[in-house]
Amino acid sequence: QGDWIKIGDRVEGLVEHITWRPTNIRTRDSDYQIFPNSLVAKEVIVNFRQPSRVHAIRLLIGTSYDDPPDLVKKVLLEIVATVSEVLRSPEPIVYLKAYADFSINYELKCFLEDYDQRPVIEDKIMHRVWYAFRRAGIEIPFPIQTVYEHRIPYAELLRRKMPVDVDRVLANVPIFTAIAKEDLARLAA
Repeated sequence: QGDWIKIGDRVEGLVEHITWRPTNIRTRDSDYQIFPNSLVAKEVIVNFRQPSRVHAIRLLIGTSYDDPPDLVKKVLLEIVATVSEVLRSPEPIVYLKAYADFSINYELKCFLEDYDQRPVIEDKIMHRVWYAFRRAGIEIPFPIQTVYEHRIPYAELLRRKMPVDVDRVLANVPIFTAIAKEDLARLAA
């Protein structure tokens, strides 16, 4: 009781009550989910408070290809230093994760003790990212698609068009194979 857990892919919440038959979980929405212990025993359980209350969170953040990675990493570390709920030890770290289609993607990994406050802490960090990036001139990109349109004048299209050998096309159609050449030529005309 009192542990913040995740039961398989089903639910994440605070263990409120355990009896010999069910386990009662209070979710982040303050709803109770009651699980038969026979079901709980078959699932993988992640305990976010054991063996230690220290837990890592990972936030994915994308920036423009114009923004130097050293600057991005420096600003992200400065941001988490201003969030009191983020632990100083273990130290936060920023990884450059991918050169994606529209952005360079970073993973900010930091640690906290109050796992039940994770959404609030993530919000504080992400909220500050926007302002700090603006001050530092770092762009948060959005997907852009460039479409190139090449128009050919109709007269040029007609000039490029390959002449069609109608006699040959009709001769290759199975229902016309039995027709005499003279009749096929009249049909082609």
